[in-house]
Amino acid sequence: AYVLKNESAYTTDETGARHQADLTMLGMAGNLKDFVLIDQDGAPKAGSEVDYNGQPAGYANDPIEIQNYVGKHDNQTLFDIIAYKAPTDGSADLTTRVRMQGISLATVLLGQGTAFDQQGSELLRSKSFERDSFDSGDWYNKVDYTKLTNNYDVGLPRKDKDGDNYPLIK
Repeated sequence: AYVLKNESAYTTDETGARHQADLTMLGMAGNLKDFVLIDQDGAPKAGSEVDYNGQPAGYANDPIEIQNYVGKHDNQTLFDIIAYKAPTDGSADLTTRVRMQGISLATVLLGQGTAFDQQGSELLRSKSFERDSFDSGDWYNKVDYTKLTNNYDVGLPRKDKDGDNYPLIK
């Protein structure tokens, strides 16, 4: 958010990026309201005192109450989301994007709470920006376990669902 900003980043200053780091730490701790972290200012703060859009970011009593994910079946894949959000100036080459994916998945899989993962995320699976693809067939939904393809750039997503994103996809 701070070191490798995209062109439409909502977090452009160090303070905002550090707050995002606080939210990530709290999320990995199961969004526990009583969990105490050292926040961006170096002060101890309970999860219930960390702000998330005007409400407490920490709200759970037990990690079992939390379901963590960075990509889900009825959205674009994590690979596609990173393609949307990574800078377009060339600073986020494929190696960097693969690392982004690994770190994203690690926060879910290593954090407390129930991990939810979209099938094929570990293979860098793409649905070519198609979201809500339950009725789009194998063309967009296949997972290639041979690792010969990740299904990126197999076609333009459906206009009825993703037409508003065509300029961004381009």
